Amino acid sequence: MKVNGIEFFDDLIEIHNEQNSITDKYPKLRSLLERVCKDITKDESIQFSNLFSRLNYVCEKTNLDRRKTFQINTLRINANNVLHSDFKPNQDDYLQNLKALCNALRHFYSID
Repeated sequence: MKVNGIEFFDDLIEIHNEQNSITDKYPKLRSLLERVCKDITKDESIQFSNLFSRLNYVCEKTNLDRRKTFQINTLRINANNVLHSDFKPNQDDYLQNLKALCNALRHFYSID
């Protein structure tokens, strides 16, 4: 099944609209980011050891600018910290990370 960016946006909207805490949304945002990266790299012959390497490859492959690459990596780091280090993101963190994921999806799938 071929997935398009709009379907990922639909998933993102669903996560955002859930009545969960911000902290509870981060694992789902990370999972969505990983699914996006796997979708984009599904036809590549390269093996990736983790989301960091896969995400950086996708950012380079699609020519995502350095600032937006930094922002999407910040989402990945924050999500990992929520999962493994008891990080409690605030509303500003969440909104910045949500925007970074929206920008990345828009860029990766050429959505206007």
